[in-house]
Amino acid sequence: MVIEGINATITANRLAKLHEVEMPISESIYQILYENKPPRTALQELMRRSGKREYVI
Repeated sequence: MVIEGINATITANRLAKLHEVEMPISESIYQILYENKPPRTALQELMRRSGKREYVI
């Protein structure tokens, strides 16, 4: 089985931390793939997040 983007998940996670960018979906995917977080738990945490204003620079 091939999972598209699995290697990009590591890079995205590193870049987000390096540049202090909040990327909750990417972070959750990383946690599921590499930290054994249960997908259901990750989804519940994402759904409980409060909405935030996003800015385009």
